[in-house]
Amino acid sequence: MYRKLLRQCQVARKEANYDVVDRIKLSVITEAYEVKNMLNNYQEQIANETLSTLSFDEQENPDYEKEFELLDFKVLLQLKK
Repeated sequence: MYRKLLRQCQVARKEANYDVVDRIKLSVITEAYEVKNMLNNYQEQIANETLSTLSFDEQENPDYEKEFELLDFKVLLQLKK
């Protein structure tokens, strides 16, 4: 589940036309307990691998949003430089 989420984060960065070295604010929003639990366990690794400050709260005026399913759970990614 962690690797699939990480892949979606990297795809979202690319779709938002961010440079590989850009530091961003990444919000991961979900109601699924399983996803939230995984996020808590891998929070530091996700932040490091995506060059981001990780949040679980919705952003005001994100640059880019991407909604997808992660093992049948809805997840919303929001990105902002």
